[in-house]
Amino acid sequence: MLVRFKKNLRLDNFDLFLMTLGAIIMSFTLVNIHIPSKITEGGVIGLAILAKSVFGLSPAIVSFIIDSSLYILGFFLLKKGFLSRSILASFTTAVFYALFLEMGPVLPSLEGHPALASLFGGIGIGLGCGLVITRGSAAGGDDSYALIMKKYTHLSIAQAYFLSDLVVLLISVFIYLPWPNFFWSILSTLVSSNLISLVETWVPKPSHLRYPEPASSGAK
Repeated sequence: MLVRFKKNLRLDNFDLFLMTLGAIIMSFTLVNIHIPSKITEGGVIGLAILAKSVFGLSPAIVSFIIDSSLYILGFFLLKKGFLSRSILASFTTAVFYALFLEMGPVLPSLEGHPALASLFGGIGIGLGCGLVITRGSAAGGDDSYALIMKKYTHLSIAQAYFLSDLVVLLISVFIYLPWPNFFWSILSTLVSSNLISLVETWVPKPSHLRYPEPASSGAK
C-alpha cells in the first residue's frame, strides 16, 4: 500500500524524507521561536497564530483547515499536479505542529532578543519551506492562493504573497502584536523568503516531479 501511495504521488523515500524534515523544521521553529517571541508570519501561518491569540484555537488545526480549503479551491481553479503532494505536506506539518505544541518550547525564549528571533525564525521557516518546495510540493495554502491571484488578477505571485502577509500582519498589530514586533516580523518574512529561493537553487530537484511556479518572496 505504501509503495502504491508513493507511486501515485510520484515520490520516493528521499523525497518523503526531505518533505518530512522540512515540516519538522518549520513546526519546531514556530513553536520554539516565533510564538514565544511574538514574531509572526503573514499568510496562513500568521492567520493560525492570530487565531490562537484571539480565540485560543490550535494553530495546527486552523492551518490545516485553511490550507486544505485553499488546496481544494486551487484544484478547481488551477488543477495543478502538485496539489495532492501539497495536501500531504500540509497534513505532515500540522501533525508535527500539534506534537511540538503539546511538548511546549524546549529552547530558551528569545522574546527579549527580537533581532535574533527574527533571524533564526526566518532561517527555520525558510529552510523548512524550501525543502518541502523542492520536492514538487508546497508548504502551505499560500502557494495555491498566490497562483490563483496571478491567474485571475493582475497581481504577480510576489505581490500576492506580499499582500497576504501585509494584511495579516497589520490585523495582528491591532489585536495582539506590538508595533516593534510587526517590524521584526517583516524582517523574519524577508529572511525566510530569500532563503527559500536559495534552497530551491541549491537542493537538487527530482526531474520527474511537476513544480508550482517558484515565488520570489513570502512563500511558507
